[in-house]
Amino acid sequence: MSPLNTLQFRVPEELPACTLEELIRRAWPEGTPAQLSALFAELAVKIDGELTRKPAATPIAGALITVGVPEGEEVYGLPDAVDLARGDGWVIVDKPIGMPGEPVADDPMDPVLFLADMLGLERDTFRPAWTMPTTAGGPWLFGLDDATVASLRRALVGGDAMMTWTAIIARPPMPRGRWSSPSGVAIEYMTTTARGGLCEVQLIARFEEAASMSNVALVEMLLETLSRAGYPVLGDRERGGHMVAGGLRLRLAAIYQESGDLAYSWPMPGDWWPDQPVAPVPEAFQKAKPVVESGPRQIPKLGVSAKTLEVLASQGHPWVLEDAQIAGRAHLPAGSLVELSGPNGEQGPFALIEGPGTLAARVWSKRRDEAEDFDEEVDIRVDEAIARRADFLRTSNTTNTFRLIHGEADGLPGFYLDRMGSILRATLAGGSSMGFKDRVYHNLVEHDPEMIIVEVPHLRDVREGESLPIANLVHRGAGYLKPGEHVVALEDGLRYRCEPWEGIDVGFFADQRDNRRKLAALASSGQRWLNLFCHTGAFTVALAARGAHVTSVDLSRRYLSWLEESLAMNQLPANLNTSIAADCRDYLRDSDERFDGMIVDPPTAAAGSGAFWSVRKDYEKLLTACFGRLEPGGTMLVCRNDRKRTPTLETVVRAAADAAGWKIARVEGAPPAGDYPRLRGFTEGDSFEGLLVYGR
Repeated sequence: MSPLNTLQFRVPEELPACTLEELIRRAWPEGTPAQLSALFAELAVKIDGELTRKPAATPIAGALITVGVPEGEEVYGLPDAVDLARGDGWVIVDKPIGMPGEPVADDPMDPVLFLADMLGLERDTFRPAWTMPTTAGGPWLFGLDDATVASLRRALVGGDAMMTWTAIIARPPMPRGRWSSPSGVAIEYMTTTARGGLCEVQLIARFEEAASMSNVALVEMLLETLSRAGYPVLGDRERGGHMVAGGLRLRLAAIYQESGDLAYSWPMPGDWWPDQPVAPVPEAFQKAKPVVESGPRQIPKLGVSAKTLEVLASQGHPWVLEDAQIAGRAHLPAGSLVELSGPNGEQGPFALIEGPGTLAARVWSKRRDEAEDFDEEVDIRVDEAIARRADFLRTSNTTNTFRLIHGEADGLPGFYLDRMGSILRATLAGGSSMGFKDRVYHNLVEHDPEMIIVEVPHLRDVREGESLPIANLVHRGAGYLKPGEHVVALEDGLRYRCEPWEGIDVGFFADQRDNRRKLAALASSGQRWLNLFCHTGAFTVALAARGAHVTSVDLSRRYLSWLEESLAMNQLPANLNTSIAADCRDYLRDSDERFDGMIVDPPTAAAGSGAFWSVRKDYEKLLTACFGRLEPGGTMLVCRNDRKRTPTLETVVRAAADAAGWKIARVEGAPPAGDYPRLRGFTEGDSFEGLLVYGR
C-alpha cells in the first residue's frame, strides 16, 4: 500500500475513550474496513511518533495520531438532494458530511454529479465555486454554467461577494483579531461563544488585501491559516484538529453579494457542538479554584458614613454615593460584593462596587442569605424579571420589542436587557453589573440557546468620548446578524428599524409603547398631528397607520431617513408624513400651521441651530409656543427627562397653557410602559415622565 495522503489529528477528551480504530474511521470515512485493517498491518499508524499495530488501543487525550492513507475505496452512494437556495445561474446545496468535495467529471458514479441529477440539473456544467473536504458539510455554492462559475469565483476573491464562515477552535487569548494566510489574504476572526476549552469564531476572508489573487481553494486556505496560527479547526484531519464525531467544524454561515442576488444566512446544525469536553481550558481562561471554607461565604466590608446608612434606610434609594468617610474600595474591582458598615460597626445592606467615581456602589440586598447565596439569587431575579413579562412573551408575534430586565427595579443594578426583534441587547449602565452579567447570560442561553445576545457598555457619559460605544456579540445563537446590521422590530404589527450595535440609542423607544397606543386610539383620518423632536418617528408611524397626517420635525436627517424607511416597510402612503429637518424652536417660530394633536418629547439638553437647549430652563417657553399651535380640544403628549423634577411637570404644563391662552380640560399621567417598572424614590431609574393633556 503506497500512501497518497498523511492524516494528522489529536485525540479528544472523551469518556469513554475512543479506540484508535474508531478515531481513524472518523477521520477517514472514505476507507473501507479492509483498508482500515491494512493500515495497522502495514505499520502506517503512529501515536506521538511511535508505530503501533493495535487498533483497539485507547490513546490518551491530546495524543497526536499520524496515519498514511491511500485513496479511499468506500462507495459513498446517493447523497440527499437538498438545495438551500437558487438564483440566476447558481444553486446552493447542503453538502452531507462524508461526500467527496470535488466532482470527478469522467466518473459516471461520482456522488457530486449524482447530486446534480437528483436536483434536475445538467451534470456537465454543474461546478462548485470552491472545493470542500470530504469531512466538511453545510452550504455549498455551485454554478450551472462555466461563465457563472467564473463570475462567482471572481466575485469571491474580488470583494464583490462576502462570506462569513463559522468554526470551532481552541480558545485564542483575544476575542477578535486577524491572521494572515500563506497567500496574503487577511482572515478576520471574532469569538461568538465559548465552552470550556473551545470557542466558536466567525471568519471573514479579506481577499482585497492580498497582492494578487485568482481562484483559491477557500476552505483549505481557512484551515491552513487557522492551523498555522495554532488553532486547528475541530475535526481537521490533516492539521492536528481534535478528531470528534460529526465531521469538520467549519461551515459557511452567510454569503452576501452587493451586485447580485446572493444574500443568505444559515444557523449551525443541532449537533454542531460536541456533547463532551474535547480540549483542556487554556490557562488564561481557567478560574482560580475557590478556597474551601467552613461556614458562610466571607464578604468584605466597606466603611461608609452614618448619614449614608440613614439615607439608605429611610429613603430606600439604591445608590451609595461617595463621601469623606467611604474608604477601602480602591482595591476592589467593579462588581465586587461588599457589606456596608458604619463608623461604629453598624451593619448596613450588601452592595456591589461600582468602581471609581462619585457613585461608589449599588445596593444588592438587606438580607444576608441573598448575599451569601449570590449566584442562586441572580438566577432567581432573572427568572422573576422574565416571568413578570410573560404577557409580552406570549404576544411576541405582534410585539417583539420590550424590556426584560430593568436594572435596580428588577433587582439587577446597572443592568438592562431588551428584546429587539430576533436579538437580546444588554446595556451595562453600571460597573456593579460586572459582578453578575455572565451569570445572567448563562441563564438566558439555557432558557433559549437560539437567541442572539449582544452587549453594549454604557459606563461613561457618551459625551466624554470621541466615539459611541460599540456592542459586543456575547452569544451568536442559531440566527445570524452581521456587526452593524440593523434589525426590524414589531410593535402592534407595525415594523420599525432598530440599530442594536452602535451607541445607547437604538432608534426606537419601546418605553413609549403605551403612549403610542393611546394616541393612535385618538387619531383618525384627516387629523393633523405634529411630532416634535420626532427622533426616528415611531409615533409618526403609529399615527399614520390610523390615517392621520403627521409633520415630523427633528434636527437629524439620519433619523428622518429611518422614519421614511419605516413608513415604506409598513406600506404607508408617503403623503401621510412631512419630514422637516430643523430646530423645533425655529419651526414653531416660523410656522403658522395648527394641529389636532402633538407629541413633545425633547432631549434633556442639546445644541440646536441657535442657543443651547436645556429642559430645565427652556421647557415652559417651548410648551407655550406648542400650545399656540394646538387646536382647542386637541391633545398633547408632554414628556420630560429630568432627575430633579422641580418644578413638577404639571406645573410647567399649566403655566405654559395659561401663557398661550389654551384651556385644559384634564391632565393624566403618561408614564413608561409596564415593562419599565418604577422603584419608589429612585427617579434616576425612570426613562422619562409624561403627561397627556386634553383641551376643551
